[in-house]
Amino acid sequence: MTVKKPLDSATSIKEIRRILNDSLPSRSLFEKYRPSEDWFFRHECLCDIHGINHEARVMVIQEIISLILIKTQSISLDQEALRWASATHDIRRRNDGLNLRHGIRSSKWVSKNLSSLIPSESLEKVKIINHWHSVWDNQIPNLIPELIIFKDADALDRVRSNDLDPQFLRYDFSYELLFNPSLDLFTKTYNSDKLFDSVLDAAIEIGLIDK
Repeated sequence: MTVKKPLDSATSIKEIRRILNDSLPSRSLFEKYRPSEDWFFRHECLCDIHGINHEARVMVIQEIISLILIKTQSISLDQEALRWASATHDIRRRNDGLNLRHGIRSSKWVSKNLSSLIPSESLEKVKIINHWHSVWDNQIPNLIPELIIFKDADALDRVRSNDLDPQFLRYDFSYELLFNPSLDLFTKTYNSDKLFDSVLDAAIEIGLIDK
């Protein structure tokens, strides 16, 4: 992939709005997918780097990536699966370091506990995304489009640890358009104990979503 220099935040937001004809997701869209504190394996880590605000930032970022792809490539995506995966992919982490099986645990937990909330036609994709989201692409047997999008969104929130390598992003526009807005989103929310809401408030302030 040829990595382009990321646009500054204001230019990025302007271009995103142009691509989407100013049709951004609203704050109310995300309320349905608010993670519950009791979903998490470690309650004391809700505010940590893989806590609720991380899940919320990934949710916002994947929504923008999905909408850009739908608009520019006319592809069909299971957006329900992407939103639910955003809300649940790290809930069964046991630590914030190398935790290789947390995706598998999250997938199994969702299947056991959230099957009544997640539409049946989306549940299998949520499980796939959770299971494989932290695995190298060449080790994944079924790299579905939703998983590709999710992995870019999750990677973009690695700005929180200064650990984003743009060479590993799958879409050129992910880095060009979303690096600086993702950084802004993290900067405004990383130390907030106003879980989930602070991310949506910041996303509105930045211009990634509407009120």
